[in-house]
Amino acid sequence: MFNRILFLCLILQFVAVDAMDKQSQRLLESVSAYISIRNKRQQQAYLKRTYNVNAGTEGEALRTIIAKESKILGDSLKVDCEVERGGSYQLFVLSVLHKITKEVIAKIEVKKFNIGSYNSRVHIDPNHDGCFIDAQDGSLQAGRMKEARFVMETNGREKMLREVSSSHVVNKNFYKVREIPCLYQKIHGLCGYYALFNLMRLKQNEKKVSSTDYDFILNRQKFKAHFADWQEHVNRLRRGRNGVGLTNREVESLIRSKAKVLCKKNVMISMCSVGECNPRKVRTFDHRTIRKKIKDFRKGIPQYLILSTSTDKKIKGIKIKWDDRRGRLSCLPNHWIAMKIEWEGRPQKSPVIISVVDSGGPRDNRFTALVHWYYYMFAQS
Repeated sequence: MFNRILFLCLILQFVAVDAMDKQSQRLLESVSAYISIRNKRQQQAYLKRTYNVNAGTEGEALRTIIAKESKILGDSLKVDCEVERGGSYQLFVLSVLHKITKEVIAKIEVKKFNIGSYNSRVHIDPNHDGCFIDAQDGSLQAGRMKEARFVMETNGREKMLREVSSSHVVNKNFYKVREIPCLYQKIHGLCGYYALFNLMRLKQNEKKVSSTDYDFILNRQKFKAHFADWQEHVNRLRRGRNGVGLTNREVESLIRSKAKVLCKKNVMISMCSVGECNPRKVRTFDHRTIRKKIKDFRKGIPQYLILSTSTDKKIKGIKIKWDDRRGRLSCLPNHWIAMKIEWEGRPQKSPVIISVVDSGGPRDNRFTALVHWYYYMFAQS
């Protein structure tokens, strides 16, 4: 469903429209509003009035318009424009690229005929580095961190998790889940390497995580440099045995040998499922148990985790008060992701912040049961 060409069309009344379709429609409408003006003086007046800019050619004008309008797709974007001239038409091809990854996230084509008519189309593709699909409305998010806020409420013996729109709770019952843009895993089975890289970059750039500058994660050249070394190390361990995905022992070996910045007391590898706190499924680097790590967190020490995912959608004894639209309650199966959990302020007196980094394609994990289980386990249980 993600690799699709979205054409501007009439939308029937009362029919729900996916947010990515709305983004496409917005881009095409902005182009149409300009290109349909035939008088050049009126075109310039429209640009000045609407976008407060001047442009010499139609190509420059269209590039400027899309550069302004593409902010609905995300941050750190730029627009290139190519013009092809035919006997009876001009074809404008506008490419929306991420400044860091250089990948084309959206392409708009406008074919203007000499007789004054035109047609246009747009192709939006979220399957690129730094992109994911918003779990709430289905819109494309490129290079932009997204945050959702939640609260845990207790009524007698019943516990309930629900989303809230504001920070009206200022204690540990309130928490924020952030999806961080990252490199997209384009070959199946390499998620362990990506999770290791993402966690290492989170650890090395602690102060940047809450900002909008994610170049420290969206750097494929740095990943490639580590990946070649890490893969060689794992191949030596396997002694010719076939396999693509990493086991927990291989992740541990890589950290101890090749990513020593993660060989810390506040880093752990966890293969626990939703509702599980099994010491046998956790590996730490100071030989202390997961219960000790939870105690460390409650004293104020941030925790960094490489997680084996769970597809479970329910937390036993806790009600989750949001639906499963776009499969958002479940993580990808047989997968590794990176996560950081920390206090926003004073330990146990302030909200919790959870940052999730997932290389598994355009997926938004802010509503997955697994992430909320780790909040409960570390902050509440």
